[in-house]
Amino acid sequence: MSTSFHNQSGVTLLETLIYIGILGIILTSIITVGFSMITIDRKLKFANEVEENAAFIVQKLGWVLKGAQSINAPPLNQSGSTLSVNTASTSSNPYVFDLSNGAIRLKVGTASPLPVTNGLVTVASISFSNYSFSADTKNTIRAKGLIKSFDTSMSASASFDVLINTQ
Repeated sequence: MSTSFHNQSGVTLLETLIYIGILGIILTSIITVGFSMITIDRKLKFANEVEENAAFIVQKLGWVLKGAQSINAPPLNQSGSTLSVNTASTSSNPYVFDLSNGAIRLKVGTASPLPVTNGLVTVASISFSNYSFSADTKNTIRAKGLIKSFDTSMSASASFDVLINTQ
């Protein structure tokens, strides 16, 4: 008795290996695309956080300087890393912006300084310049700064350079 195996249909070992190889390539591609999307999403979130902190700093400076009666620091036609302003509300004076441990802080009167930026960013630099453009205008403050993501692998950064009139 002899049995013939040639008439049986089935999958050979070579076909199985080819299918496993194709499936492996497809799964590897899907995983790579997935990780790329996650990385891009993280980078966008960090970049957005940096931009929002920069905008908030400019907004907060504008709010304080809009009611400024006098500039304590930096002196007229000079620059510094601290901005001190007196407003019409004498009970809250002075308003002081400074840089400490990578965060811009705001100190109101005798209260403890509070951070204006959050912990997801680091302020690399800040400078304030006090200008007077004419005898008829009050002083104008120029604020320049550089903000970076605290996660250096994301390399998100934003800079700002604004002139704010104290009138």
